[in-house]
Amino acid sequence: MKKSILLAALAFVALGCSKTEVKPVEDAPAQISWNAVVGKASTKAMIDGTKYETSAPSFGTFAYFLQEGSWADNKTDGQLYIPISEVKASGTGKLVWTTETPYYWPKAGKLTFFTYSPYNYQETAGGQIPVSIVANSGLTVANYNVDAHQDTDFMVADAAVDKNNNESITDYDGVPVAFKHKLSQIVGINIQTVKGTALHDYANEHDGSTGKEYVSGDVVFKLKKVQLTDILTQGKYSYETAEPTSDGWTNQSTTKTYVWYDDAAGVNFTDNNKFELKYNTKDAARNAYLLVLPQTFGDPDEQATTVKTSLDIVFQILTCNGVDTAGNATFSTQNVSKSIYLYKMHCDTHNSDAEHAIAMNKKITYTIKIDLDNNGQTRIYWAPSVENWQEEAYSTTI
Repeated sequence: MKKSILLAALAFVALGCSKTEVKPVEDAPAQISWNAVVGKASTKAMIDGTKYETSAPSFGTFAYFLQEGSWADNKTDGQLYIPISEVKASGTGKLVWTTETPYYWPKAGKLTFFTYSPYNYQETAGGQIPVSIVANSGLTVANYNVDAHQDTDFMVADAAVDKNNNESITDYDGVPVAFKHKLSQIVGINIQTVKGTALHDYANEHDGSTGKEYVSGDVVFKLKKVQLTDILTQGKYSYETAEPTSDGWTNQSTTKTYVWYDDAAGVNFTDNNKFELKYNTKDAARNAYLLVLPQTFGDPDEQATTVKTSLDIVFQILTCNGVDTAGNATFSTQNVSKSIYLYKMHCDTHNSDAEHAIAMNKKITYTIKIDLDNNGQTRIYWAPSVENWQEEAYSTTI
């Protein structure tokens, strides 16, 4: 998703144990395996594409057993069959994903599975993600801190309901699990100088080199700083199959400002018309992306809005005003600071409050366009007029 703006934003739930005796109908019941794929959308620990490779992290799962009926109608009768367990790539052929403790398909009744990825945070010594079971309904993570877990691509699959055997789907055999990204990424912030809809070099391809000396009226741009101010970083994730099914983030809190780019001296735009920034453009130790919590932005014009998330940019506009006695070009310098509210960048094109938001499973690029011309409205023009002659007559008599 690309957004642009023109300048002219475990605890585990205890369940009563219930034993169900099922008489076997064969000597070797089928072991449960998992068939994992990734919902299309979104490199360290990030997953791109739709295949859940065997090199991907282990994931977590739990399952409920129903002797009779369906999950939709009888979920309150479900008995926990598989507690929260780690699923690893450890098999062969198409039977790859399974748990260290083997679980087997029941001979009667059906299983409903809840699955999330990864099982552990992907940062060094990150530990197990504290997923809690919501009894007979789904799962939740009470306080997820995306700022602390920038290498963890948190995903959850829709419940695989009413299953009674491994299924074969393309890459693997097992419980069909289609993961969906529950966070989003900001992958780029681009700054462009434009005239109308096209990139424009306001220095007319002059760069000060021999044969391309600056002349009066040439405009040069230098970028100094870009930051995202007051991004919410912590929240509660819930997925529940109670009617209606709910899936999303609530209780977002704790803001942080991310300095995307910072150079006190200012750096010239490439070709004097663009600056394309990944998160690690000026800091190779960072990821190329910034993982962000899905969040809805408040209207900055409303007094009640306390968090006014913005994309802030500081740049210079240098206008050549001639040459000095040594023949060097001289410039007048404007230092410009702009704050663009993300509420306004994420405009309500769908007439929904949710559109003023970072939704789940998005790769976002922001583009800021600087148009000095603005369809001729900001170019300097002159409005000449002439004061009319004042008629006078002189006479004398001699």
